[in-house]
Amino acid sequence: LQKGIEYGRRLIEVNPFDYTYFGRMAHMLGQSGDLKGGIAAAKQALELNPGAGFMHVWLADAYAQLGDPQEAQRQRELFRKFNPQ
Repeated sequence: LQKGIEYGRRLIEVNPFDYTYFGRMAHMLGQSGDLKGGIAAAKQALELNPGAGFMHVWLADAYAQLGDPQEAQRQRELFRKFNPQ
């Protein structure tokens, strides 16, 4: 996992415009226990691609784990706006 995070940081350094790199980084950071770092990466992914609905799902889970149910709910609502069913 640590090697993946190191590689992800290098990818982002080389190409800071690919939102998928930030999404993968968010997941790896979250898996490593760094939810705040993961949230920052997820927000960067959304700045690059506001329509990346999967990032809202990830953020909702992260905020729920951090004990912020209001922000978790807000992220779920944003996901529904981008993914109406």
